[in-house]
Amino acid sequence: MFQIGLSVGDVNRILQSAKMEQHAMQVELLLELERATPRRILRKLWVSHFVDYPNRKKTFMQKVVKQFVISPNSNTFSNW
Repeated sequence: MFQIGLSVGDVNRILQSAKMEQHAMQVELLLELERATPRRILRKLWVSHFVDYPNRKKTFMQKVVKQFVISPNSNTFSNW
């Protein structure tokens, strides 16, 4: 019987490699969705900038933009 052992460094490299592959697959999915979506719909959905006023009541669309477009750690657009 063969026994295979992994060191902590090997496990970390495997996890890092898996995370990179996951990011690459997400990018490919987003690109495919963008290619499949008609341009007129993309133009309506495009948000070029977003200003957050923390003390104002937010509309539904502002909540959606903040949830899906803005990165959770800062008030800047996330780099997909």
